[in-house]
Amino acid sequence: MTKKYTVLVVDDNEAFRESLSDNIANWNYNVITASGGQEALEKLKDNPVELVLLDIRMPGMDGIECLSRIKKFYPGVKVVMMTAFSEQTQEAIKLGALSILPKPLDIMALMGLLENLATRPMVLIVDDDRAFCYSLKDILEIAGFGVFTAHNGNEVMDLVTDEKPDI
Repeated sequence: MTKKYTVLVVDDNEAFRESLSDNIANWNYNVITASGGQEALEKLKDNPVELVLLDIRMPGMDGIECLSRIKKFYPGVKVVMMTAFSEQTQEAIKLGALSILPKPLDIMALMGLLENLATRPMVLIVDDDRAFCYSLKDILEIAGFGVFTAHNGNEVMDLVTDEKPDI
């Protein structure tokens, strides 16, 4: 059986991080781990990663700041936040997190999320009207598509080259 895409697990709790990464690896995904935000950004420089599972509360660079930087420098990487607390979840969604998983994690729900992300078709919407793009993006995501948006030629070329959308 071939390996599926690569997941970066970022959490400052070593036991949780290792247990989660072992579970994900058992589902035949490639797994990379990082103990904090800065280490996660370093790992992203050298490793093609499709999904980041990112804890919100960490010492040093917290998950919100890390998410912001991931979306700035690696806009095609999907990020799912994890937290035992509810504050900052709306901010994470506004910054581009796909989902917020409550801790303790429901491993079967996580497995379903990973399978859904791995198999859903990816759509690239291109228009200079950002409001239109985001409205259409919301509709397509509800319908089960993964969506990228681009607003100029450079963004289109970067996304087509890096992400290889299906549509």
